[in-house]
Amino acid sequence: FREASAEINRRYQARVEGLKAQESENYEKKVAICETIEAIDLELLKNPREWESKTREVLQLQKDWRKIGYAPRKVNAKVFRRYRAACDLFFNGKNDFYQSIRGELEENLQKKTELCERAEAMKDSEDWRETTPKMIAIQHEWKEIGMVPRRNASRIWRRFIAACDHFFEQKKVHTKSIREKEAENLKLKTEVTDKIKNIDTSLPAEEAVEILKGLMDEWHSIGFVPFRDKDRSYNELTKAADAQYSRLNIDKSERKLDS
Repeated sequence: FREASAEINRRYQARVEGLKAQESENYEKKVAICETIEAIDLELLKNPREWESKTREVLQLQKDWRKIGYAPRKVNAKVFRRYRAACDLFFNGKNDFYQSIRGELEENLQKKTELCERAEAMKDSEDWRETTPKMIAIQHEWKEIGMVPRRNASRIWRRFIAACDHFFEQKKVHTKSIREKEAENLKLKTEVTDKIKNIDTSLPAEEAVEILKGLMDEWHSIGFVPFRDKDRSYNELTKAADAQYSRLNIDKSERKLDS
């Protein structure tokens, strides 16, 4: 019986010592969290972005605190009061800061509302050359304006980006249409150039010249081609036309290379 009782006592004592060690470790962790929060210099937080960044850190420390178990009973309440005081100091400081800049936030909201109105007024414009730099300019203006009241932040951003996206999506569709048309024009001009190269050599010179001039007029009547192909396409035309004029013995002063 004595041996059994002694074994039980040893196990009990070992468990007690283990709990004490764990509680001591918990206490050290909680003190470290208190010290980290207390070390935050509120005077160095000058704008909403800095406050929000530091707030995320404090919220993570609060999560870490909740995961830690009890500290020793004689210091548990004391360390909690220290922790609570540190958190209260931080969040009261944050509240005071936002109270002090409320007027600035409202002013920023007004500025961003005006940018929304300007973007919405231009979003359906098809004067791409003039409107595009204006839309880009107001996007830069938006970035220069500070934060707005949190309750308005998402709404005003969605309104602004919807107007910008609408304009640039319409421009993309327009640009795609132009590129497709220019590609089609290049194909048509290439076909006309091929016809010039293949004028029937058995035709009388006078008739062949009229066909050649008609084909050149047709080539020039076709619209723009992709810019990267512009010179190549024109050079192919002049080379083919010169070859025909030379074959037909037409003097250079009488040749028609431009419409």
